[in-house]
Amino acid sequence: MPNYEVIYIVAADLGEEQVKEQMERFARVVREQGGEVTEEPRVWEQRHLAYPIKKYGEGIYILMNVSGHGKILGELSRQFRVSESVLRHIIVRTG
Repeated sequence: MPNYEVIYIVAADLGEEQVKEQMERFARVVREQGGEVTEEPRVWEQRHLAYPIKKYGEGIYILMNVSGHGKILGELSRQFRVSESVLRHIIVRTG
């Protein structure tokens, strides 16, 4: 299965517990679709955004490495789009 690096930005006003819940939620989506989380999601850092996104000036960057097929990534991307707390996401194939 191909490997992917998933980076997503959540709103900076979320509490630490809410950020953990989001991380677990998206890792669970990958596992439920038959993929594998090769490296557990981790908070990369909180950064000032270059421009406001959904009226937020800062965001928390989260990094997760997964392996799986396109169907898994499609569902994960859909979950990112419908989540109000996710500001942006990107999925990049690494191998």
